[in-house]
Amino acid sequence: MTFVETHIIDMLNRSHSVAEILKRYSDVDTLSMGMSHDLESAIQNGATFVRVGTGIFGVRN
Repeated sequence: MTFVETHIIDMLNRSHSVAEILKRYSDVDTLSMGMSHDLESAIQNGATFVRVGTGIFGVRN
């Protein structure tokens, strides 16, 4: 695993932790994080919404 991949997974994990805390105080039911290149890691870390535009439409010109 590269340094960047490790960093991304750490950030996704932290975002999930914040979402869990917010659930205690509100009706938060969506955790939007991750994109086409890291969607598996985002889902493993609790994402319920992932942005996959590049995966569908390709890289922007």
